[in-house]
Amino acid sequence: MSSRKVVFGLIALCALAALGYWMYPRTDYAAMADDNVVDRWLPGREKVDALEFFSGGGHFIDMDEEDDRNIDAKVVVPLIERLTNEANMNWAVLLDENREGYAFAILAPIPEDSANVEAMDRVIAEQEAKFDGKFIEQRGHDWLSFEFLSADEFAHLEGAETP
Repeated sequence: MSSRKVVFGLIALCALAALGYWMYPRTDYAAMADDNVVDRWLPGREKVDALEFFSGGGHFIDMDEEDDRNIDAKVVVPLIERLTNEANMNWAVLLDENREGYAFAILAPIPEDSANVEAMDRVIAEQEAKFDGKFIEQRGHDWLSFEFLSADEFAHLEGAETP
């Protein structure tokens, strides 16, 4: 086989690979997460400091003071405190406009430097390992937010049939 045919074959292979990549672009889920925050969550909602919100008696996961899960005090607040202290993050809650004293979402800008991103990832893994439920993380390029499922809620979802 001549070198000309080999070169032509390699060029054709590269062109086909590029065409395949162009025809089937990858979905940027991180950009979609950021768009969700910027376009749907932030507009029209009041944003307040998360630690102040919880120290003032605010609720995110727990339904009220009688909620025996106590996920806000046992899981959410320690996670936010550690991420604030160890990953230099600024956490906020978006207030639920329909329920006074409740947060619609909890979120923070993602740190820009790699050392804080590594600290963020480490803290999240360590805190989730202590929790018998599941952290549901929505991570964009710019924003990070969480939902939290108790062990019962997570077990229910795992056992649920999907269509």
